[in-house]
Amino acid sequence: MNITLTKSAADKITEAMILDHRNAWNTPNLLFRIHAKGGGGSGMQYVFSIEDTIQEDDTMIEQHNIKMIVDPFSYPYVDGVIIDFEKKLFSSSFVIKNPNTQKCLG
Repeated sequence: MNITLTKSAADKITEAMILDHRNAWNTPNLLFRIHAKGGGGSGMQYVFSIEDTIQEDDTMIEQHNIKMIVDPFSYPYVDGVIIDFEKKLFSSSFVIKNPNTQKCLG
């Protein structure tokens, strides 16, 4: 599986993991789940969560000390994506760039 996690995204994920309530309970191995779900005309939507367990059929990869997990359904939809975190003047957000998708709407 090929997922690229930028340093900016990794820093923001690390920040979220530090703030996660489970860290207060000494859970050192938090995982960053990437899940794809149908998004209608705009293609797939990507959902992120922080978890403390990996499922038997998950795939895990690690970059920038972030352990990312992906379920079998999402695997083909996230393979090849670039996950970035962009800061703008009045907003900031995760940005997913998927070179495997094609624009299908007008």
